[in-house]
Amino acid sequence: MTKTPAKRGPKEIFEKSAKLRKALAAVKNGAEGESMPSRFLLKRLEDRGMIAFEVVQTGGRGRPAHYPHLTAIGAGILLLEVAE
Repeated sequence: MTKTPAKRGPKEIFEKSAKLRKALAAVKNGAEGESMPSRFLLKRLEDRGMIAFEVVQTGGRGRPAHYPHLTAIGAGILLLEVAE
């Protein structure tokens, strides 16, 4: 049995500004599929207040859809990075 801690997804996104910018830009542009960050990273961005989820009723049965959008903090980070 190994004593290594479990890893849950890439944690370096907050340490590397290029990856953070790319993830926030994908959310801003409403990217689909492969270019959108993983659900795990989206939840981490939400925990830090950079994005929020909008609940949208699809009109059908089942759970409503959750679409991410930038908050003022996330938009500020994008603008700050572009200004540099």
